[in-house]
Amino acid sequence: MELYFAINESTLSDGERYKVAPIAEYLKKNPNVIVELVGFADNTGSVAYNLTLTEKRVAAVTKTLVDYYSIAPDRISVSNGGLIVRGRSKESVETDRKVEIRVLKK
Repeated sequence: MELYFAINESTLSDGERYKVAPIAEYLKKNPNVIVELVGFADNTGSVAYNLTLTEKRVAAVTKTLVDYYSIAPDRISVSNGGLIVRGRSKESVETDRKVEIRVLKK
């Protein structure tokens, strides 16, 4: 699942937060499953800025899972570092500003 963010934002919109509900329900029904969160940024801004932004985005998704959906923090794995999508366009591409939620077995 991919959750998208506005330009330079690390706060999930209500619509994106609600997209997490099926994953949260799946986690509650399957205690042998964890999720891995991987943050991405688009092609704009410096590398340092974008890496910090990906960390903030992952933290926002973690907070949503823990606080809003009551998922235990030990069921959430965070991928080290962020990924900056360097496409052909020098402009911001909406689908590059995201956090991927990957479902894994313990």
